[in-house]
Amino acid sequence: MNGKTRDYIGPDTALSATSVTGTADATTHSFSHATVTAIGLVTGTDVQVDADVQQDTSAFIGANADVTVPGAVSLSATAHNTANTASSSLDAGAISISLYDLDSNTTSHTAAFVGDKAHVTVGSLSLTAEATDAPTISYDHTGIAGFSGGGTALDAIDLSTVEAYIGPDATSSGSSGDRTQVTATGALGITLGATAHSQVDVQLSLLTLTLLGDVGLSSANAQSNATVRAFIGDYATVDSGPGPLLVTALSDPDVSAQGEGFSAALVFSGDGSTANAEASGTVRAYTKDHATINGNSSTFQAQFTPSGDGVVASISMGSVALLAGISGGEATATSTPTVEAYIAANTTVDISGTLTVTAGSSQTASADANATGGGLVGYGAAHSTANADGHVNAYVAGDVIGASNAAGANSVNISASSANRAVATSSAASGGLFADSQNEAIAHANPTINAYVAGTSQIHTTSTLRIAASGLPEADASSHGVSGGLSGIGGSESTASASPTVDAYIGSGASITAGGNIEILATSDVQTPGG
Repeated sequence: MNGKTRDYIGPDTALSATSVTGTADATTHSFSHATVTAIGLVTGTDVQVDADVQQDTSAFIGANADVTVPGAVSLSATAHNTANTASSSLDAGAISISLYDLDSNTTSHTAAFVGDKAHVTVGSLSLTAEATDAPTISYDHTGIAGFSGGGTALDAIDLSTVEAYIGPDATSSGSSGDRTQVTATGALGITLGATAHSQVDVQLSLLTLTLLGDVGLSSANAQSNATVRAFIGDYATVDSGPGPLLVTALSDPDVSAQGEGFSAALVFSGDGSTANAEASGTVRAYTKDHATINGNSSTFQAQFTPSGDGVVASISMGSVALLAGISGGEATATSTPTVEAYIAANTTVDISGTLTVTAGSSQTASADANATGGGLVGYGAAHSTANADGHVNAYVAGDVIGASNAAGANSVNISASSANRAVATSSAASGGLFADSQNEAIAHANPTINAYVAGTSQIHTTSTLRIAASGLPEADASSHGVSGGLSGIGGSESTASASPTVDAYIGSGASITAGGNIEILATSDVQTPGG
């Protein structure tokens, strides 16, 4: 499903008004549902269900526009996008083969911006882009047969982009001969905000009963890899006047992939399933090359803070049969975003207040796998992996300096922080004359955190310079295996790693003049599991 919702002052427009308020608000739903019943001596089903949303929502001042407004200008783009697929199936036959493929995708674009080469003078300016993207899948299958086999693949993915910016877009260059210019004259200054709410959910439920045997493979995959950015574009000049400049980017995904299944047969039953949940993507608040920042205080803030339960992958499988029951479950939860706030090289900042550049990440990745196999031969295998790594960077690579090498800010505060938690649990059980169970749980929280002044930078402050980087990782891994029978074999392995890389520094070649203290802090504190 494709659509466009726009609210804008057109390109090449000359506009004068007391105040301007513009809102682009889009709600888009794509639903694909299938109910399948197959009954016969021999049954075969091959079902594909897709839901896709590619909504474009924007509020903007167009390129080359000339806008003069002594009051407030507020432009907001808000999108609510839902893609849902669902299937409920019943298969019954002497021989039953089923294949199911369900996909839900959101690839929306939500933006609020002032276009390239526009000249804007306002009392205050607010550009806000906010999107909620929710691809979801639910699948419920019941099979009754003499012999059954099949495969199920569920994939819900959000690849949306949310952005707020002034000047050329993220992939374009500006011109020194005709810069984008935005000036605020009032105390409210200039605000750019981009916020992405990603809600991805996949639910899998399987039940199979057979006389002879059953073989099945299934997967549940939920991913959020949104791009969220707020920035001042190439060759854009921004003056917030007596008010602040606030540039913020926020991503708060809630991602879950959960599956459960049970199969029983008189002779043989073997099933394997995987659950994968991922919330990564990029979050950036920054300037591009050749930007110029003037005014009072300036803040660039990027945050990655998953909501709800964070990132969760869970799988529970069971197989029983008189001859052999084999069951395997694998769960993987990954949260490895790139979060950055920065002043790019060739950017010049000349303000009277404080320059704040901060990037932060706080995420939890939880994976849980359970598998049970029972029969004359019983085998259960459960593997779980939780990865809460990622990169968090806050830095100044441009110049914070005034005319004739005067101070470019009262103070500069650069901070990068990460609080990462990875939790992996696995449990496998087997029972029979010959029984074997294998367990593995792996959790790692190994973020990389950097806060620095690059060697290309010149900074002159009337007061302090503070650079701080901190990491608070936690990794918990536990596994439990049970094997019961005349011959019982069991193996369990748990691995947990919490090893942050934390750096705070001033790069070689930088030129620093501070009227007050210079403080450089790098700290890491590995958290107690379960604390």
